Amino acid sequence: MQFKLLISGATIATLFFFPLLNGLATSPNWLHWTFFDSFETLISWMILTGVVSTTFLLTVKNKDSAFAYLIYLTWLAIGIFFAAGGLVKLSIVKEYVQPYRHLAVLFALVTIGIAIISFVIALKFQRVSKSNHLRKFILCLWPLTLVMGIQLIVAPLRNFQTDQFPASGESLVGHSIPHSLQQIQSLQSVDQIVILLFDELSVDYLYGNRSSDLSNLPSLQRYLSLANLYTNVTLTGSRTEFAIPSLFAVNKNGNSGLLEFWKQKDISFSIWGWFLDYCSTFATAAEKCHSNSFFNPRTLTHKFFPFTPIWTNFNLLPAEWPFNLIKNPAATYLHLRTFQATKEWLIQQLDNQKSRLIYVHFNIPHTPLINKESSVASTLDPFDKSLEGYRSQLELVDDVIYSLLSRVRQPSNLIILSDHNLRSATPSDQHEHVVFSQLSLGSDTPHRIERPMDASQLLRDLSGDGWQSLSSTPGGHIR
Repeated sequence: MQFKLLISGATIATLFFFPLLNGLATSPNWLHWTFFDSFETLISWMILTGVVSTTFLLTVKNKDSAFAYLIYLTWLAIGIFFAAGGLVKLSIVKEYVQPYRHLAVLFALVTIGIAIISFVIALKFQRVSKSNHLRKFILCLWPLTLVMGIQLIVAPLRNFQTDQFPASGESLVGHSIPHSLQQIQSLQSVDQIVILLFDELSVDYLYGNRSSDLSNLPSLQRYLSLANLYTNVTLTGSRTEFAIPSLFAVNKNGNSGLLEFWKQKDISFSIWGWFLDYCSTFATAAEKCHSNSFFNPRTLTHKFFPFTPIWTNFNLLPAEWPFNLIKNPAATYLHLRTFQATKEWLIQQLDNQKSRLIYVHFNIPHTPLINKESSVASTLDPFDKSLEGYRSQLELVDDVIYSLLSRVRQPSNLIILSDHNLRSATPSDQHEHVVFSQLSLGSDTPHRIERPMDASQLLRDLSGDGWQSLSSTPGGHIR
């Protein structure tokens, strides 16, 4: 009996972790998954199994009571709820369901409701114990536990697959350093290069039709008034997982042409990445490297904490009601913690002044919306894609730029760019149009360069101190 109760508890725990199980099976790269995560998840799963099994054990003597029946039904409902959330997020289904996500959620909820109501009605006609019947039903789901165990072993072994990039992103993925760059001399006049990539930073807001909305952002305005603005720069891959490898010119072997270029120039560099697992893929040569996951809080700290896998599980739920009642606070708090940690790391690097080049990928102004001084969302819907919500995130960008300008020393080369445009407010043919600006402290009058350029090539040129010759080329003019 106790063994059956243990199996029942393990099955419920597996259903609870179904969103995480889906993530491990379909996209462990975005979770930055390691064997440490698998061990931590195993401990968390065992604790939850013990809690569920203990509550089941306490009901054995009163198996015919309404309380025992309620305990079994409650745990089963919780398991089915999270399993439904995982099914809605399944990558294999998402491309078909994406235009109808709300209908998919409604269908899952209706299915859960019908299943539970039908089960309750059926029990009215059974002479056997209700709780015993529920226990047998739960036992039938035990193979899910075996599937989860396999994924905990396999997921850390799955490497970043660069050959899965779409064909549209391959033309600009570098395989070697262009011969023209070999003529650029090593950095001698610039003490430090700081590259800040703000995820989904809008071209239109920075130097387009909506630039007038920046009146309450003094640091950002100050930077733009001093910087060279490259207004016609594109980056292949309209999503972060494709755009970042394009920016770093990652080839099919997982090697970065940009980082190889920096190494040839004898430039020491430190990297802080977000979303993609920079450090275990193409940025292994960095002097210092840290990368954060959009979903996995463990990437913020290496300390053992059994609640971390549960937090990750919450983050992997769909953003629609009712799953968002759990997902929103979990995702928002992680996003805020990630922003704070990223900013603190940048300040430390600027103060230490050890690395010649600092690259930082900020998770803002990408959703979920956050307040810099609070652990709660800046709106009731942190995944709100309205322009009002987006403008509130630009205040965080302004805060970062203030910290940057107040700490860098002259002469320094500052580069601010984005990985893709604000997709919710631009047509699809403009998603690859990115922000790109460069400020060399102590330089002459800034320029506005309007000729078409590729972000990856331009970043290599600017980080090689070639900006002066580029800004004076045909197609640019002084503002």
